[in-house]
Amino acid sequence: MVAQKPSCSEINWFERGRQDGMQGQPSNNWTMTARECAKMSGLQIQQYTDGWNHGLSLFCTENHGFLAAKAGQPYSKTCPEKYEDEFLKGYQRGL
Repeated sequence: MVAQKPSCSEINWFERGRQDGMQGQPSNNWTMTARECAKMSGLQIQQYTDGWNHGLSLFCTENHGFLAAKAGQPYSKTCPEKYEDEFLKGYQRGL
């Protein structure tokens, strides 16, 4: 039996955004999920964005930059300017 996908109203958009941010996904990654939905509300988009910003603040750290470089992950320039220097410091060290 195939598991059903949750409807868009059942998705925790903040959590989905947080998970994407913690993985360094681009901010428009919600459009991938939105394709599964008929339509996302402005509130759902805002919840996703808020979660993504929170997750990105956890991703864009010096320690995570180091670990990402050691694992051979490319940096896709998703860290905002206020976090990027710290991330890149660790990333360069990890290379």
